[in-house]
Parts: sequence; structure tokens; C-alpha cells
Amino acid sequence: MRKQTLKSNNGKYILCVETFCAKDLRFTKAAYRELADYGLTTQDILTCLNEGCAGRRRKKGVFEKCLKRKKSVLKVVVAESWDYANKETAWAIIHIGRVKIK
Repeated sequence: MRKQTLKSNNGKYILCVETFCAKDLRFTKAAYRELADYGLTTQDILTCLNEGCAGRRRKKGVFEKCLKRKKSVLKVVVAESWDYANKETAWAIIHIGRVKIK
């Protein structure tokens, strides 16, 4: 399994994975909607990415992180993407989910 860390670089958060480093972190429109639906902040997402455990296996270039919080599990899915504005690769948060635990 690859080691993943999240670093701040001049206000931009960068997800560093052993093989893919120094890429910007972006949200998709669907991820923004899910963020608002669950009442979460970007800090919650960053905490999940930094401190969360690896989720289920996904295809190459896509990672899932899970973080247990009180009576729920927060899941964040990050995929390698292309930033057309800056013409470089970036990490895109494609899904945010929360599952309740009994």
C-alpha cells in the first residue's frame, strides 16, 4: 500500500502519495454538493485524508480514506485528474459519503 500525506503549500493543500507528489487538491461539483448535504467543512475532509485509514480497494489512481467519527464513518474518494486551467495533474475529490453505525 502507498503512503499518503496531505501538506499545505501557500494555502493550497497538496495530497502526497509515494509515487504521485506535489499535486493540487480539487473538489468536483458532486463532491461540493455532498459536502453541503452532510454539513461538513473542508477541514473535516483534510482530517479524513490525513488521519483516516485506507478504505476499500479501487482502481489504479483512485484512493478511498475512511474516518470513524462518533456514530458514523466518513468516506472520501480521491482520484488522479487533469487540471485544464493550469495544464497539470491534480487530485480531485470525487465522492464524500457518510455511513451511520448502530
